Amino acid sequence: PRRQPVERLVIPQFGHQGHGWDYLFHSGVAFNAHFFRRSVWQKVGPFDERYRFAGDREMLIRMKLAGVSTLPVDRILYRYLRHKGSATLDPRRTHYIDIRREHIAIADRLIAARSITDHLARKFSAWKACECARIFGASVNPRSWAQGLSAVRSGLRSDSTAFIKFLLGRRNWS
Repeated sequence: PRRQPVERLVIPQFGHQGHGWDYLFHSGVAFNAHFFRRSVWQKVGPFDERYRFAGDREMLIRMKLAGVSTLPVDRILYRYLRHKGSATLDPRRTHYIDIRREHIAIADRLIAARSITDHLARKFSAWKACECARIFGASVNPRSWAQGLSAVRSGLRSDSTAFIKFLLGRRNWS
C-alpha cells in the first residue's frame, strides 16, 4: 500500500517565537522539520530522555521559554510519511494515552519548578486539564472507566474551566 502524508504544516511567518502556546500545546508539532544551530542546543540543553514520546515538544517549549528565535523557510524541505512503526503517528493510536501522560508530566514539572510566571503556570495548568480530557475521551471508548475517572479528577483539579471547555468543544473523540 502507498504511504500517505500525515499533514502539511504551514509554519506561521513569525517562526518559532510566533508560535503561540496553543500551537505548542495542541498541534502536531513537526519537530523533524526544524533545524537548529549548535548554539541553541548549548542554550537549552539536550533532549530530556525521560520523555519517550514528547521529548521534542518539551524541547520546543524550553526553546520558547528561553526566547530562542527562528526564521521560517517558505518552501517544503521535509515531508513526513506515516508508517506502521511510528510511535506518535500510529493510526491505531497505540501510545495516545502515554503521550498525554508525558504532556501532563511536562506541565507538572514546569509548574512545580516555579521558574515560569503565574500567567504561564495557568496556561500550563489549562494544557494539563485538556490532556486529562483527552485521556478521559480515549478511556471512555474502550470502556476503561477507572482510567477515565482518574483523568476527570486530575483535569478538574488542574483547571476545571479549561477541562470543561475542552470537553464541550470536542466534536470527535476518535
